[in-house]
Amino acid sequence: MVVRKLKVFPVEAIVRGYLTGSAWAEYQKSGTVHGIQIPEGMVESQAFEKPLFTPSTKAAQGQHGSFLLSHLLGRKLKIRKE
Repeated sequence: MVVRKLKVFPVEAIVRGYLTGSAWAEYQKSGTVHGIQIPEGMVESQAFEKPLFTPSTKAAQGQHGSFLLSHLLGRKLKIRKE
């Protein structure tokens, strides 16, 4: 077995199927979810037509913050296929 110490990549992948929680709160304020424009007239807990991918950062204390996917894609990541 090979073991190596790695740096934590603090990303939480969230796929939203319903307009609830923080997504509902943002929708009420701006009509968006994680910066994505959502159709008008949706109600709390309503299903999205297609699931939304809304990644966020993860802090050591369990808090999180939203970020744009472009930030993730703009980072240089080393991916090793075995």
